[in-house]
Amino acid sequence: MKGIMLCSVDGNYHGIVRSNPLGEYLEHQKIGSAVKSFFNYSVDEETQTINYSLTNIDECKKIAKLLDSCGEKCETIIYCTCDENVDFSDSVFLGYDVCSTQIDDSPLALGLIKLPANDTDYYIDFYKSLDAYELKDYYDDLNKFGLFCTYSTALRLSKRSHDVSKSFDDVFYEPSNFEPYKVYLIR
Repeated sequence: MKGIMLCSVDGNYHGIVRSNPLGEYLEHQKIGSAVKSFFNYSVDEETQTINYSLTNIDECKKIAKLLDSCGEKCETIIYCTCDENVDFSDSVFLGYDVCSTQIDDSPLALGLIKLPANDTDYYIDFYKSLDAYELKDYYDDLNKFGLFCTYSTALRLSKRSHDVSKSFDDVFYEPSNFEPYKVYLIR
């Protein structure tokens, strides 16, 4: 599975599960018509995902620049499962994210890989499922983009997240499978 995301830049996490400000700019005087056009031609009406194509990658880059001109920090990323490759010359590999198969949940986006974890944390069930060495191992593999450097760490956390989602119903949105995804920044 490959996908394109237009994402807000806020903090150190540059993975897949991020918001964007597009909805706020549909009626914007300066860029509203371009945003509406982007929605009409590039976004799947049912799933609200950006249709994967080279044309839509270019359109995302244009919309990101327009949003930047309005003071929003945005970037375009491509993600894919680890058995796929991205053949786009303007891409830079950022790292591995771990997401639910619906691409709506990520332990990295939630900031769960942090030291120290404390006992009053909302996600205490997640931390109870890990020992201190395992959490430190995950933490040590994070890069400056809030993503994992290695596939093996991402794979281990995806299996752990799947187990946690089945055992504790309040950690993630819903019980689901998790898997590692490669994340690329489009320049």
